[in-house]
Amino acid sequence: MTNPLPLPNDDETIHSAADRESCYKMERKYGWRLKRIDEYPDAPILKVDCVFYGDAPFPDYMEKTDND
Repeated sequence: MTNPLPLPNDDETIHSAADRESCYKMERKYGWRLKRIDEYPDAPILKVDCVFYGDAPFPDYMEKTDND
């Protein structure tokens, strides 16, 4: 059985979202470069995959500090 969803290659990161506008918001907020948007209209909630160039991890707001 093959995977119907595209897998990221080494030079891209995929984050799922509810709509296309969310991809553009992530691009602006985190400074990532959007490569393309893959749409899945039959998906129940997350209807798009935002594909960004390179390594685009979300910030870890729970990182330990010197006070922890």
